[in-house]
Amino acid sequence: MLQLCLGKLSERDIAAFVRGQVHVGFYLRQAVLFILFKIENLMDWSDQAFTLHLVAPEDRELLPHIPGTHQGLSLVLVEAESGLVKGMRLVTYSKHASALLHRVLQQQLETPFDADRHAALVAEVYRQYPHSRLLAKAAVLIEKAGGQQ
Repeated sequence: MLQLCLGKLSERDIAAFVRGQVHVGFYLRQAVLFILFKIENLMDWSDQAFTLHLVAPEDRELLPHIPGTHQGLSLVLVEAESGLVKGMRLVTYSKHASALLHRVLQQQLETPFDADRHAALVAEVYRQYPHSRLLAKAAVLIEKAGGQQ
């Protein structure tokens, strides 16, 4: 799930969140995955560094990947000032992106985790790519998300 906390939301912003084309991508630096996303008419590229090792152990289970399936991405729009949910939607990754995501997450689970090394890699990437737009240009995958619900 991707939760977007944005301030001063207008009705136009909410409509763009609900109906705008979502673009997603992945950038990899060793076992660190950066999930990239943008929503047309609402926000330019943004990113989130991700590792399963920072997820609670009871929530780390990775279900087997079924070839040919599309992984879903839930999006929630929260108004920063009030904390109220202003929109929710589900989009899907392509079959290729879904398989890649599963491989990367499986690799994360199989790789010993070093919190200091992880933090250093994230900082290194942000020094090299100080804006998400630059990170998107270097991504291993960029695509339009499907299943615009």
